[in-house]
Amino acid sequence: MNNTILLNEVAVRPTTAPNLLPLTYAVAGLIARNDAKTRLEESATGVPIWEKYSLTVTEASEYYGIGEKRLRSIINENVNADFILEIGTHIRIKRKLFEDFLDQAMAV
Repeated sequence: MNNTILLNEVAVRPTTAPNLLPLTYAVAGLIARNDAKTRLEESATGVPIWEKYSLTVTEASEYYGIGEKRLRSIINENVNADFILEIGTHIRIKRKLFEDFLDQAMAV
C-alpha cells in the first residue's frame, strides 16, 4: 500500500475554496508513473537478474557495477571470449562465464 501525504492549502480569503486540484493531479501523475515503471520492471521478463543466463550490456552494468562504456571496451578487447553471446547484432554477456573472467582479472 502506498503511503501518500496530501497537503491541504489554506485559503487566503474565507470566500474562496482551497485550491487542491493542481496538487491532486500532480500526485496522481507521480503515482501513475511509479506504478507503470514498477509494472514494466516486473513484467519485462519475470526472471530475476541473478538467475538469467545472459545479460544485456545495460543489465550487466547494473549487476556488476561496471560502466557500459567499459563493458563495451572489454567486449571489444575480448572478441572471441566465451562470455560473449551474439544474437544477431545484439551482444549479450553470459553471466556465469563473465563472473569467472572477472574472478581471474587483476583490474578491469
